[in-house]
Amino acid sequence: MNSIIYRSALLLCLVAPLSFSSARAQSAFETSALCENGECSPAISAVTYGGRDAFKLTNGKTEAIIVPQIGRVMRFGKVGGPNLLWNAADSAPKNAGWKNYGGDKTWLAPQSSWKQFHSSDNWPPDPAFDGKPHRSEVLSGGKLRMTTPLSPTGIRISRTFYFDDKGEFVIEQTATKEKGAPVRAGIWSITQVVPGEAIFMARNRNSTYAEGFHKMGNVGEAQKIEVVNPNLLRITPSSAGAGGKIGVDSPISSLVSVRDGVAFLQKAIQPAGLYPDGEGGAGFPTELYINGDAKAFYVEMEILGPLKNFAVGGKSTHTVRWSLHDLPSKNVESPALVATVEKLIFGGQQITKPVISISPSPIDLRKISATNLVLAPALPNLTTLITLPDVKEMRDFQIEAGLTMNKPAITQTEFQQLISSSTPLTADDALLKVWHYAPWCSGSFRAQDKTYRFGLYLGGLGWLQTPDGQRGMFKQK
Repeated sequence: MNSIIYRSALLLCLVAPLSFSSARAQSAFETSALCENGECSPAISAVTYGGRDAFKLTNGKTEAIIVPQIGRVMRFGKVGGPNLLWNAADSAPKNAGWKNYGGDKTWLAPQSSWKQFHSSDNWPPDPAFDGKPHRSEVLSGGKLRMTTPLSPTGIRISRTFYFDDKGEFVIEQTATKEKGAPVRAGIWSITQVVPGEAIFMARNRNSTYAEGFHKMGNVGEAQKIEVVNPNLLRITPSSAGAGGKIGVDSPISSLVSVRDGVAFLQKAIQPAGLYPDGEGGAGFPTELYINGDAKAFYVEMEILGPLKNFAVGGKSTHTVRWSLHDLPSKNVESPALVATVEKLIFGGQQITKPVISISPSPIDLRKISATNLVLAPALPNLTTLITLPDVKEMRDFQIEAGLTMNKPAITQTEFQQLISSSTPLTADDALLKVWHYAPWCSGSFRAQDKTYRFGLYLGGLGWLQTPDGQRGMFKQK
């Protein structure tokens, strides 16, 4: 086995999940306890929410309420504070059709494939994921697992909820293919929030899109979208007129809703891969939808995972983390607030430099050596958007997601070994960005204001995609 792939130690934890038919059966499970100054309160407890059995998870400062009967997180906020999640005024379904209850749920992307997925003509959502009751299990350590029925795609989604030691609310979303024909899809997290003063999103300095975002259909003029700085977008939602949706080929999967001086941060690791939606080869790890109806005014914060090829037995996990942060101001145009939000989104990392920088003279990648290869500061979890090989080329690399190492950057020696004997690839005024994933590294470089994408595999195979979408393969000698 390749030692590069298996550097990280694995920690296996065995837990005995307990299933319940009713959330009210609190005596059926033991709860973890949060203790402070000798006073303890349960980390997970059975409650009722909107007339339905539910579970409340808390770390003593922040709380979340999950309602398995409708498959959603319906409350998230500070203990004793307002609910940051939008809930429909009437949460009881009026007919047998799809009902938007609000809250947070998980779908499969892209929506353009829904007709193929579950024959709904791209709307409404798959009822297995959005509408039918979910099975719930309380796990040890104050964790709750909620599992969907089997979808017509043959995929079942499970979500495990808990508060970690850093105070973040974690949602581990795992899609498992149990039966049926292969499906190409990605995990799609949708959170409907009460609109605040603004939403901030990470902007790609080298975006495929002229303004760093793409309008997915018509976007109402009342929805204000601003480029605050090269790294950041600010969207001011409005209920005055039509809403709309934007997609962002963001360099990091993170976005923030600001409401009354509090930042609601959502973030996820962004694996390399082809992301849903988008045009021109660049998909969207983050999207934002504004429902501009004054009678049902809400914003959807959306984080998407990369597209995967699901065959029976295959699975993919995409983990989203939520957290709340007090801001230095309630004014979303305040420099102090903007700086704080930017730091939250990027985790203190700067993206003004690439992971690997090549001198700006014409260069043959075969000749790269330690003398002309300069490593910039490590940027954990950042990656340029790249296009994976097609289905046939990708079939031998289905385990990629399970072996992601998330190391800060590929080393000079490793990179040189990978490409030192490959077919020449010459780029004029090249800017090369590389992120290392087992068992492959990938990235893009810009030459004459055009973006080229590439992948290099440990087995000696590589691919290159030109700006016009043509893709060629090369093999190391």
